[in-house]
Parts: sequence; structure tokens; C-alpha cells
Amino acid sequence: MTPLYASPGLICHGIYRGKGFHSIPLPYPDIPEVGTEDQWSSEEYESQLVWPPDEWCVLFGCRECGHLDTYGARNVSEGNLGRTNRAKFHNETNCFSVRLQCAKVDCKVPATLYVNLKQGENEKDLLRLLKSSFFDGLLPCGHQIMPTPDRYYVDPHRILERLW
Repeated sequence: MTPLYASPGLICHGIYRGKGFHSIPLPYPDIPEVGTEDQWSSEEYESQLVWPPDEWCVLFGCRECGHLDTYGARNVSEGNLGRTNRAKFHNETNCFSVRLQCAKVDCKVPATLYVNLKQGENEKDLLRLLKSSFFDGLLPCGHQIMPTPDRYYVDPHRILERLW
């Protein structure tokens, strides 16, 4: 029998804008084992995930549809995934972050963007997507995300720890 593990994730807000349903797995280095499907779906099941604090929020871009939005603690949900081995690292994630700033000349407010890239993609792919106008949505300052010169994308790197 394949053991099940709890896995945190987000549902892309693009679904509300007609872009379809997308689940965004979140990095979590030590996902807890939840047992069987019956145990996970029973009324007695209690989550073993560490949940984000109420004030937690993050700017996330969906790699499937390009929708960019701000998500809070209430948007994090728990799913499950089967594993054939007992490895606990949530390697279904390929989450990267990059610091950027608003491209509006009179704004320039900084932000940190997180994206769960496709397997095999890396920092260069994230920067390529940003420069190609793949993402669509508002930055925390309220302005539309727009491409900027390379020098305005700082420290793109993979995230291996929880975001909270």
C-alpha cells in the first residue's frame, strides 16, 4: 500500500477569471505521513502540517496560466499525495523566488514574487517568463506587472524551506 503524505498548496485565483483550475504546490521540507486514504478522509483526522500565521501573505505567479495574485494564510489548503518510498521532502515543488520592483516610473515599489516552475526549469526560465510578459496581474502596490530590464530582477533562487 502506498503511504499518503499531507501536502500544502494554493488554488490559483485565475480560476475566478476564467483561466481554469490550477493547484500550486508549496514547498514544505518535511511533509507528514497521514496513513491511508481512509484515515486521511476520516472525521478523526487532524492535520499535522504547520500552518502559516494569520498575517502571512505572498505574491505568487501561476506557471500554468500566468495569473499573478497575492495569497494569504486562509488560501493555503491541505491535499495529499502518495509516495512509493518514505522520502519526506515535498519534491513535487520547484518553487523559485525573485525580488523585483514595479515598472511604473513614479512607483518602483519592491516585491518578492514566488513561482512554482515546471520540473527542469530554473532561474533563467523564471527570468525569461518575466521578460516575456507571461504573468498577468497586480503587484502589491496595485499596478500591473510589466517586464523590466534584467538589473531589476534580483536574487532569483530555488526555495527549499516553507514560505512561513
